[in-house]
Amino acid sequence: MIVKLERCPYCGGEGELYTYGIGGKSPRLYLVRCEKCGNGTCADEDATTVVKLWNTRADNNKLDKEETVKVIYISLPEDMSADEKYAEQKRVSDMASDCLNATVELREAYPDEGSDEYEVLSARIKSLGEAEYVIFPDEWEMSRESRIEYETAIEYGKRIMTEHGDKLQEEV
Repeated sequence: MIVKLERCPYCGGEGELYTYGIGGKSPRLYLVRCEKCGNGTCADEDATTVVKLWNTRADNNKLDKEETVKVIYISLPEDMSADEKYAEQKRVSDMASDCLNATVELREAYPDEGSDEYEVLSARIKSLGEAEYVIFPDEWEMSRESRIEYETAIEYGKRIMTEHGDKLQEEV
């Protein structure tokens, strides 16, 4: 099926038509999602309907950044200093705000003083669970905690964004 998809009304990114089905059998569901910011349509059994929704939503669905708040969790290595952590949270939060065209609210883990590594990880996973988006900055694979959080986010169906160069991209 060849379709003309308009650019994303939120970020200007390219839209992609996705097809979902069990074992390639009907009923199939379709949706359109932006490759850059992850915004998209609801799923429908009719591809024409989701394409029409995507191509016309700029007129009635675009919100100002101040009207939309997205809750995020940023997976950072434990061995960062407080200053490094703050700078990285600020940098990644700004990227997320631009990518999602929304104000972002950061969820952080606050384990008790003197917590062991399991209590710290538990606090991190609890914060991850409260977020809409879990974000993994560049080189997250080098952190044991981030690898565990990545697997947890997948298992619990969280929306995951990873950094590629100077932009975030939602994994589908």
